[in-house]
Amino acid sequence: LLGRLYDPPEGQVLIDGVDVREYDPAELRKQFGMMFQDYAMYQLPVSENIGVGNVSLVEDREAIESAANSGGATRIRSVSKERSYTLGKLIRGALGKTPATLLNFQSAAMAAALSEELETRRYDIVQLEGIEMSPYLPMIRAARQRPRYVVLDWHNIESELASRHALHGKTILHRLYMRRAVGQLRRIEGELLDCCDLHLVTSAREREVFLRRKPAANVLVLENGVDSAYFASAAEGGHGLSRARRHDRLLFVGSMDYSANIDGVTY
Repeated sequence: LLGRLYDPPEGQVLIDGVDVREYDPAELRKQFGMMFQDYAMYQLPVSENIGVGNVSLVEDREAIESAANSGGATRIRSVSKERSYTLGKLIRGALGKTPATLLNFQSAAMAAALSEELETRRYDIVQLEGIEMSPYLPMIRAARQRPRYVVLDWHNIESELASRHALHGKTILHRLYMRRAVGQLRRIEGELLDCCDLHLVTSAREREVFLRRKPAANVLVLENGVDSAYFASAAEGGHGLSRARRHDRLLFVGSMDYSANIDGVTY
C-alpha cells in the first residue's frame, strides 16, 4: 500500500498527511526499500545487492559505500558458498556428529576468512544467523581476540523440522536419515544453549522449549510471525470484529520450496 503496488479499495493511506495517490508512483517508490518475508540475496556481488536499492546508482561505488556505512555495514566480507548436499556431505552427515544440513554451510574458505577477521580485528559481539553457523563457534570462542558476547539468532528449532521430515519423508531411506539428524541436531542445540550468551527466538513457545531443556539459558523473544491467538479469538467474535469479518480466512504469501512454509500451509 505504501509503495502503491495497489491502492486501497476504500479509505486513504497518508504519508505526512498526504494521500499516497497524490504522489508520483515512480518518485514514491524511490523512497522505499521493500523486504518481503521470503527475502533472498541476488546472485550478485555484495555491492550490487546494495546497489539495486537504487538502480540509477548501482555503479556508483561511493554511493554504495555510503549506503553500507549508513546501514551499519562498515565492513563486509563475502565468501562463496560451496555446493550443497554433495555425496561426500551426505555420507559425513550419516556417519559423523554433524548433519548434512549444517555441513552445507561449512567450508575451508569461510573458516579461513573468519579466522583472519578475528585475528586482525576485535569485536564486542558476534551474531550467528541460524544454527547453520554453529560449526564455526569453537573457532570464535578460541580466537585470541575473543568477542565479549556471542548471540545466536534461531530461525527455527531445526530438530523439530527434522522430526517432521523423519515422519513424512518420501522414502524410508529419507525418513531414517532424518531420524538420525534429529538426534544430531538436538545434541548441537543443547551445546549451543550452554555456550552462547544470548539466544533470539521468534515465539514464546520456542523460548519455553529451550528453557525446559536448559533453564539457565538467556532466551529473548523477537516475534516475527502471526499471532494465532488473535485469529482464534476472532473466529469466536473477539477483538470487536464485525460479523462480516468473522471468517476463517488467511492469505499466505511465501515460497513453497521452504519446508516450514509447506508445513504451515498443510497445518
